[in-house]
Order: sequence, then C-alpha cells, then structure tokens
Amino acid sequence: MAAHNIRGKTIHSALHLTTAIRMPYQPLSESMLNTLRSQLRNCQIVIIDEIPMVTQPMLEYIHGRLVQVQDDGSLTENLWSKFQKWELTEVVRQKDTTFIDLLNYVRKRKKSTPFSPLHLATLRSRCVKAPDDNIIRIYPTNKQTSAYNYKMLQTTKNPIITITAVDTIATRIGDRILTAPLKTVKSQLPPEIHLSVGARVILTFNVDVENGLSNGARGTVTNIDSSKHFHGLPTFVHVKFDDVSIGSKYQIGFPYAESLDVPIHFQSEMLPSRSIMRHQYPL
Repeated sequence: MAAHNIRGKTIHSALHLTTAIRMPYQPLSESMLNTLRSQLRNCQIVIIDEIPMVTQPMLEYIHGRLVQVQDDGSLTENLWSKFQKWELTEVVRQKDTTFIDLLNYVRKRKKSTPFSPLHLATLRSRCVKAPDDNIIRIYPTNKQTSAYNYKMLQTTKNPIITITAVDTIATRIGDRILTAPLKTVKSQLPPEIHLSVGARVILTFNVDVENGLSNGARGTVTNIDSSKHFHGLPTFVHVKFDDVSIGSKYQIGFPYAESLDVPIHFQSEMLPSRSIMRHQYPL
C-alpha cells in the first residue's frame, strides 16, 4: 500500500522478482527482459525506501536486473561497494526514555528472561480496550488469527464458504493436481481460506500494485462468483475496497454487482524449493 500511496512500485513488481530469492542470481528470460526494458526505458534514478529492509541477496538481484536492462557493460561492477555504511544510534521516533529502554529490552531479551516490574507497568499502561470489532487485530500465532477471523465471519449471518488451494506439479504429460495442498511450506497464498459475503478482507498478495491491488489493501466481500470453477476454485471473489480508487480499472458492472466492486481472480505462486505451483485467492 505504501507504494500505491506514492504512485510507486514495490521492488518485486518493478524488477520482476519472485518472493523466493535464490542465489546465485537467476537472469530474466529474453521475453520478460524486453518487457522490463520497455517499462524502465525512461528511468534514470532508482529511489529505494526502507533500504535496511533489503537483504544482500535482494541487493544483488536489483543490481543484476539493472545490468540486464542496461546491457552495455556500464553496470558490470558491484555498485553496492560504492556505498558507505552509517549506523544511526539516536532514537528519534520516541522521546520517552522509559519506553525506549523497554523497546530495546524487548528486542534483545530472551524468552526465558522475565520482565522487570517497571517494564510490566509500562506495558500495561499502554493497554486499551478495543473500541469496536472492525479494527485490525494482530495476534502472535496464525491459529489465534484464524480463530478470530472465523468468529467475525459468523457475524455476517451469511453462508461461510471454504476455498481450498489447488497445488499442481509439472510432469512430462502435463500438470498433475496434488490430492491436498501442502501445509508445511511458506507461501503468501494459504492452503485454505474461509469467506462469506459481508466479510472484511485484506489482500495478502501484490496483484496490480500500480492500480492499488497490493498487499494490505482492505475491503468487504460483496459476492462470490462460483459460476465457473478451476478445479473447485470460484471464478471471482468480488470486493468493494475501502479506498474506491483501488482496482478502478477492474471495476466492471455485473448484474449482481455494484459499480465499485472489484473482481479478484485467484493468483498463482511457485512454492519455494519445490516444483509446485499454488493457485488460491490472496485474501
């Protein structure tokens, strides 16, 4: 969402990177490279926000993509060797020294180390009662998150639909569908989701960053179109986003849909370390 708000792009979408960065560097195919060159033909400066969040392998991929795009040898040296590291030691986001001390303690402490009475008192002084059930809640485990989400689904009073991901593996005779989606692999697309009309949802996958359909966009499910299926997956899930500008080029009129509804199609992602493609809704 940060990229959409400033009319920018994420590193992944701008340079055609996957979520699973593998070393050594894997160059783009010629067809994808031509597309990227066309997109960056007028680019002269690349500005990266939150650079501390970018890992060394990611930096090498950024460098590799720019070398491929330039294709004249001018970027053959390691650009990152020209940068100098400066470590910032002053905390500027917080002015409360007690709270700063607590944050540093939480960051460095071991799980077995108890909190001091002062730290506990400071934490409890920050606790507030949730004003309503529509605010975003953050839980320490996926299990707790799923339990609360299902509880909120039940408040919609509409039928709850379970959508199971479709995992396929490429074989010599075509794609073979696995009997059940893998549950022990890391993916932005979950093996199973529960939805209903009226459910509050958030995008978990960058579908079209330039149009606002990016990780973090929030909205409400208005319809689940199951007229056609891809191995059990509905054709579309229609979402009305809180920011009506999100997905504007996809807002089309269906007989049962409002004009601001955005049809979300299932997305596909290659699972890391396996030759398996997952198909699921990024909600």
